[in-house]
Amino acid sequence: MNRDMGDGPRVVIGTRGSALALAQAAQIKGLIEGIMVGARVVVSVIRTEGDTDKHSPLSMIGGQGVFTSALEAALTGGEIDVAVHSAKDLPSFESAGVGLGFLSREDPRDALVSRHGLALSDLPPGPRIGTSSRRRATQVLAVRPDARIVELRGNIDTRLNRAMAEDLDGIVIAVAGVTRMGWQDRLTEYLSLDHFIPAPGQGALALQVRRDDLVGETVLTLDDPIQSLLVRAERAVLRALGAGCTTPVGAHASMEGDLVRLRCMLASEDGTRVAWRDERLRPEGADQAAHDIAAGLLAEVVPDRTGRLGVSGAPALSGRTVLVTRPDNQADELAETLARAGAEVIRAPMIAIAAEPFEAGDIGRRLASGRFDWVAFTSQNGVAGLLAGLAETGQHDAAWPVRVAAVGESTAASLRAAGYDEVFVAAGGTARSLTDEMISAGARDGRVLLPQGNIARDDLARGLRDAGNSVETVTVYRTEPVDALPEEVIELLASGRVDVVTFTSPSAVRTFRTLLDGLGMTPATIAAACIGDVTAEAAREAGWPDPIVARAPTVGALVEAIAAHRRGADANRGGS
Repeated sequence: MNRDMGDGPRVVIGTRGSALALAQAAQIKGLIEGIMVGARVVVSVIRTEGDTDKHSPLSMIGGQGVFTSALEAALTGGEIDVAVHSAKDLPSFESAGVGLGFLSREDPRDALVSRHGLALSDLPPGPRIGTSSRRRATQVLAVRPDARIVELRGNIDTRLNRAMAEDLDGIVIAVAGVTRMGWQDRLTEYLSLDHFIPAPGQGALALQVRRDDLVGETVLTLDDPIQSLLVRAERAVLRALGAGCTTPVGAHASMEGDLVRLRCMLASEDGTRVAWRDERLRPEGADQAAHDIAAGLLAEVVPDRTGRLGVSGAPALSGRTVLVTRPDNQADELAETLARAGAEVIRAPMIAIAAEPFEAGDIGRRLASGRFDWVAFTSQNGVAGLLAGLAETGQHDAAWPVRVAAVGESTAASLRAAGYDEVFVAAGGTARSLTDEMISAGARDGRVLLPQGNIARDDLARGLRDAGNSVETVTVYRTEPVDALPEEVIELLASGRVDVVTFTSPSAVRTFRTLLDGLGMTPATIAAACIGDVTAEAAREAGWPDPIVARAPTVGALVEAIAAHRRGADANRGGS
């Protein structure tokens, strides 16, 4: 890509297309022009859908790595020469053949923006605080236990505008992004690092280049050695928690004299356990020391991850066999998290997902022309099905003049990966909560499109219609139950070697029970673990009177609930 263009090399900077990302890329462009006199430096916006499979659901956790991986693919493929990221968005593990540098950063703190003009501690009783970050939510509640956290998504300007709405008393936002946009006069209170520890890398810009590339090596001279030391220590905290970790985590490193001061925090999935550290480290080996500190945090917050089960050194689910019933294209995250906890994982999908033809051209034209006020998704399959159909007809455009809503974080991540930065996410993680929260957000007497599967429940459509909305459903995928279990799974079930079966949808529960009935088996010896109350209720109806239920609609919370159930069972056996 670094072709000579006469006066000097042509250098292509890759970035996302948001206003903040473009501002960051412009900053890097100026720096590169300063060290490469005569270079022709251009900025290229990389759209995620050009680098990912449009036909498969996207399920990266919280969206981590979704946008950065698209930029990295463009870099390694020679489409761009430099990828610019917010350092906090980068996965903790570095890729082979890719060089990484960090620049001096903006203020790393979080800040409060409030229409009242008051500090967090001075807000009225029961303040409604908007944030999409579970880390920030945990820290807000530590300072203001009476606060109510409201899910808040969108670009910086969208969130700042929402801060002035009467249904919120304030929002928490990163200072760095607001500063880069020149809007720091809107900040009400800079939140102390003693109580509000930022995300690892927050405020810093990261540059990725190809190793053994002349342009890349030149660009890496922009790396700030001190900042690189500090950010790498923060990233070591994240790396110690494991790839894909979803627990709320904060880490901030700074120089104090000749030592590195590391502040970090970690909370459990449900926010009930929080641990903090404030340590001084020698610069040599600071990243390894940070890694060890994070491991200690994990042992304190999530003890089942470190073997506190009465068996020294054993992982939380060591010796347990867990059956995963999710479709194959959605099962990786759960299977990998269970395996890291020590479980033997057996996959047995209960349903198969197939595309369902629909009038994609007509739907695309009506979305583009503003014929809908909302489009609401209740699953990743709905996102994948709609966008795949639209892409085939050339109708997919991430600039729909419509509000986009998602039932939970995984579904929202699929939308963000396709370029939809502003997604309204139901904090409750269920169709029922999405109904209530959409109505509270203004979905009344409007026009709503619901892309769904062939056996979708009508709760959301019915609830929205009750609020006066005109609701149009469109079937974009088909769910077909499997008609038989694999022989090896039947053998494991027959011999009583399956300890837990996981369910993430009522249809999986019903299919599994039907297959058991056909084999003359009952659920008696198998524990059922469910995400969500609706799935848990289906499990009760199918014969599991007391299913394990995750306290949050996430894979991490489900695995933690299974581990807690095991601890309880082991304690009961020990006391009998």
